[in-house]
Amino acid sequence: MFSFRSPHQPVVADFEVEVDGCYNVLEGHPVVCVYKYGDGRRGESYAADVINQTARWPGWRISLPHCRLDTVNGTLQPRCLRLSLHRVTTPAGGRRMQFGVVDVDIADFIGRMQASRRYLLQQSNLNATLHIVVHTKQVHGDVLYKPRCPPRPEIPTDTCFVSSTSVRTRALPAKDAVHAIVIDILRTSEEQRSRHLPSK
Repeated sequence: MFSFRSPHQPVVADFEVEVDGCYNVLEGHPVVCVYKYGDGRRGESYAADVINQTARWPGWRISLPHCRLDTVNGTLQPRCLRLSLHRVTTPAGGRRMQFGVVDVDIADFIGRMQASRRYLLQQSNLNATLHIVVHTKQVHGDVLYKPRCPPRPEIPTDTCFVSSTSVRTRALPAKDAVHAIVIDILRTSEEQRSRHLPSK
């Protein structure tokens, strides 16, 4: 969707990222989630025990107020939040071993009050996933954007809650988009053909 304001106007938003849990994790060592945002902000969770191959951090949220997101020609540019998962291999917590990372593009969450995503860990020997819930509040900038391409590679969204006051639209799935283009081509061809038919 096209922006009706300046094509390069930045967007400012507050984000809270709730790391629900990391699934299919080896048991035996506590797990810490470390985050680093694109502007240098960073932090980490407390060490969570792995129970039933799942590490969870109840009550822990990543707070990212006043995040500036740039736009080019009405399209939001990517902004990375990197989450890395580490096993705590010593009782005092001084030694850790990273076993996977996830890069979250928080620009994808603009226009949604709350959205849930599940990601497959990268740089990992495990078939583990990380489930997050992102709470977003846009405080400045336009609310209309072009859909971004190519589609995101993460595991499909579990749940997405869209604000009733939001006017942001989501890109069509690839299959639906192709169907819409074909229908539009056929409709245009029919209109052009009808203009050249002799009148009865």
